[in-house]
Amino acid sequence: MIRTFFLPPQDVKVPKASVLARSGIPGKEKPPEELDEYFNRAAELVSSVATPEAVYETLKAEWKNGTLVVHEIHLSGRLVKEQLDGAEYVTLMAATLGHSVENLVSTLMESGETLLAFFCDAYASELIEFFVRELDAKLRKDMSKHGYIGTARLSPGYVDLPLSLNEVIAKHLRTQELIELTVLPESGQLSPKKSIIAFMGWKRS
Repeated sequence: MIRTFFLPPQDVKVPKASVLARSGIPGKEKPPEELDEYFNRAAELVSSVATPEAVYETLKAEWKNGTLVVHEIHLSGRLVKEQLDGAEYVTLMAATLGHSVENLVSTLMESGETLLAFFCDAYASELIEFFVRELDAKLRKDMSKHGYIGTARLSPGYVDLPLSLNEVIAKHLRTQELIELTVLPESGQLSPKKSIIAFMGWKRS
């Protein structure tokens, strides 16, 4: 069964250090004080329009000739073998902040507020990541009650995972229908851009 997950953006704790690091400011350096204003404005603006939501499903998995088969979805390669070896179940997931965040950044750029647009984009990138971490933590807590521990969370496009998996997972999770997340067929890129498609395995603890 495909399930949904939602959090108000204000409830997702996004560390300032993570946003600054994504903005190219090293964590060991004290950022200029004037950037605090941009960070706070970006957090407020993005949180006012973002709608963090996700869909996910946990399915029985079976190894066949070195390939992990999850409801007719074939996961193979070095990374899958290294990280998901021994997995009995796999959770497929997709999450997005919605199109409004992209519209916000575009509007700011067009109005000449380049630095604020830059910070909003960086904040949104971290917001979707930390939102998925909240889902990740919830799944690990739930599965631990049944005696399972989770593997690393993997996304298509990382190491030897093909981007084409995005479309396969999105189709299975009905992302276009449920959370308005689509995959561009030629490139495998996600729309809206501030979105994540991933999967993780579950092994007996």
